[in-house]
Amino acid sequence: MKNLRNFAISLGAILFCILFSLLIASFNPPKVVVITAAIICGVVAIGGLVIMFISIIRMLKRDSEQS
Repeated sequence: MKNLRNFAISLGAILFCILFSLLIASFNPPKVVVITAAIICGVVAIGGLVIMFISIIRMLKRDSEQS
């Protein structure tokens, strides 16, 4: 259950970053703001993907131990 929660949190973080970057781009700000937001969103998205893969690996490992 804990791994499923981590999976949901990381998926939410990735979706939030995508929506946040689209929101910033819609206001047509200066390029420095766009680049900074893209870097922050990229870091959060990569972290979310890492957490997601770790939780999937843990779930698979637990399933193989139970059988």
